[in-house]
Amino acid sequence: MTLLQNEGRQTLDAQLFIVRTHQGFILGIAGIKEQLPAMSDMHGFVPQAQCLGQAFADAQSVGDGSQSLAEPAETSVASSSIPTAQVFKEVDIRKIHEIGRHEHWLVHTSEVSIDFTTVLGEGGFGILHSGSFCGSPVAVKVAKDAVSHTSTEIDAKLASVVNELRIFRFLRHPNIVLFHGASLANGRVALVLENVKGQLLTHFVFQDMPMWWRESIILELLSVIWYMHSQDPPVVHGDIKSSNMMVEVRVAGVGNVLKPHLKVIDFGLSRVLGSQPQTLGGSRGWRAPELHQQGIMATTSADMFSAGCAMFFILTKQMPFLETNLNVGQWTWPPGRVSTRHGPVCKQCMCPVAEMRPSAVQAHALFNQCLMTSE
Repeated sequence: MTLLQNEGRQTLDAQLFIVRTHQGFILGIAGIKEQLPAMSDMHGFVPQAQCLGQAFADAQSVGDGSQSLAEPAETSVASSSIPTAQVFKEVDIRKIHEIGRHEHWLVHTSEVSIDFTTVLGEGGFGILHSGSFCGSPVAVKVAKDAVSHTSTEIDAKLASVVNELRIFRFLRHPNIVLFHGASLANGRVALVLENVKGQLLTHFVFQDMPMWWRESIILELLSVIWYMHSQDPPVVHGDIKSSNMMVEVRVAGVGNVLKPHLKVIDFGLSRVLGSQPQTLGGSRGWRAPELHQQGIMATTSADMFSAGCAMFFILTKQMPFLETNLNVGQWTWPPGRVSTRHGPVCKQCMCPVAEMRPSAVQAHALFNQCLMTSE
């Protein structure tokens, strides 16, 4: 028991506890209800210094291990035992609002302004508008409007944006679009994101550029996938393709050298590989061959196939597979030196057999190694 004492030297036995959180410490006092005085009589009681010091030491010794950035299966809503994963899957806006307050990513509607007349981008489920966050320019993503859509289609669009919110909460990487928070009001979910000043990779690759620019973009893409797959549990992107990536051109380092900077911007089909397996979607022409079968569960290997397609596209400005051709492995490499340097890594990633593909960290190392090969 911990000894509490006031200025009058009165003492009280109670249990002092300190909980360490990612933002600091929470101090509390527990005891047998019948033995504790009324709250009005507790004024002036403080724990003795040696007890407080020991409690802090105990708190420091707990939870010093690395914290998982991805969402553990047992994580629960603050005021209940319901797993947060289930809350997001059920699109329970009220409970998601509670999670946002608890995790400090909830943005008040008064802080966000959305210009619905300006469309920065549009996908199958969401639309990206220009906006401002506390006066600073941002991009705001919302589910597509309900006009001319059935209730089932509306639910699917909202669920996609909510799923993206679930993923964005924990992802922090230099090549992932920055997530500032989310606003939840009137049943609408608005993701407040970095306003990337660049071009879609779909268009950027057709510009004239040195080969090292293309190689730099590939390394950054593999770095993002490496980061996502290394989370505990792993996060699968699920829809790696050129239209889900943007490229900014920045001044890098001393000498005003221009360098491309990749940003992965869409995570609507991403999945957390938790205890309950989930199916993957993907886009035709980019997704792994095994995903053309119904009911295939999400795996990191599927991302690596799509990454191989993206590598091929970045290097050659051509798609490796026609939209109607599902016979993977039957493709020809465009003529030129690029084949001898980069071809082996792309082919490994695009192996038709999922188990034979390299991991993201292996692919990153292999690509770095091929860059040291003389042409």
